[in-house]
Amino acid sequence: MILKCVATGSKDGNTYLLQSADGRYIILDCGARYGAIEKACDYMVDLIDFALCSHIHSDHSDTIPQLLRHGIDVYTNHEVRERFKGCGWACRNHTEVVNGWKFIPFTVPHTHNDGEKCLNFAYMIEKDGERLLYMTDWMYCPYNLSKLKINHFLIAVNYTDPDLEEEPDGNIRHILQGHSSLKTAKEFLRTSMTDACRTIIACHLSQRNADEDQILTELRELAPNAEVAIAKKGMRIDL
Repeated sequence: MILKCVATGSKDGNTYLLQSADGRYIILDCGARYGAIEKACDYMVDLIDFALCSHIHSDHSDTIPQLLRHGIDVYTNHEVRERFKGCGWACRNHTEVVNGWKFIPFTVPHTHNDGEKCLNFAYMIEKDGERLLYMTDWMYCPYNLSKLKINHFLIAVNYTDPDLEEEPDGNIRHILQGHSSLKTAKEFLRTSMTDACRTIIACHLSQRNADEDQILTELRELAPNAEVAIAKKGMRIDL
């Protein structure tokens, strides 16, 4: 498989393309501009099988209307479906099979800016015998996923040591309760990573509160046999 980062982060939106061995794509989250998605797949939009959306926040969902208008199916949870009519249903904890892709949605805790709960799906995706976990905007993962023998982790590592004194009061709870720290990511990987892990990609880093060098160093120490990277706009990784 090949992973292409169309955009990552709150400013440009969050969207990744996952390409299988037969050249077909799926979209992971729908926050980047539609034109950027077209460019990332070399304008071969007919090769996109479908999109998965994690949750309703605009940096993950804004492009859903354009995707639907161009005939690309979007699977997601009921909160997103209520806002964007025409999306398909992704059933929590149930294996879905679409065009040879398997995916299992499951919930991970996230919040809105006001601290209220936000329904947020992570996805386990399988194709060509490869398993990738996409998990973004998560405070913690309530599951031990070691039995799934995940090959590739694409997970948000939002902050390291946040400077909360520089944040508006309304953002502090959202940062701490709605997103994952490097410490939380490492704890999750320790319990869910096995010898099958070959790739760890940290995504959706905070521009203000994430130290990229620290994230790379500590994740490489944790997983010395895996390729560790930070998602960057325009990046391509052969998985």
